[in-house]
Amino acid sequence: MRVPDASMPAASRAWRWALFLGCGAALAYGLFRPEPPPQLYAGAAVESDKLLHVVAFAAFCVSARVALTRVGGVWLWGALLALAPLTEWLQHFLQPARTFSLADIQANVAGVALAFVLAAACERMGWGARLLARRG
Repeated sequence: MRVPDASMPAASRAWRWALFLGCGAALAYGLFRPEPPPQLYAGAAVESDKLLHVVAFAAFCVSARVALTRVGGVWLWGALLALAPLTEWLQHFLQPARTFSLADIQANVAGVALAFVLAAACERMGWGARLLARRG
């Protein structure tokens, strides 16, 4: 079921945008702060930094999908996918103490992919039809 954005109550639009802007601010803080995040656990097979990249990008992308209901899926997911390597490149220039990492780009892309799969599954199964509704 597709529900036009205009039919949503103003409160619903407001919380969607608040969620999106909050996730965007948290993502920007994590990516562009001067020092890298501390290692959460030692001796693990996966660095906690990479896990944080996946989770942060997935949360940001899901919030973008929820808030930007008027943007078509191809444009939205294409822009989010392009943002994954762009943020790592920008991080290198905005924070010289931080290093460019292909593994971070891969983790960012994995977060976008995870969000895409979750959003597609929710839409396909009819869960949260109003939450993930696109402009009809």
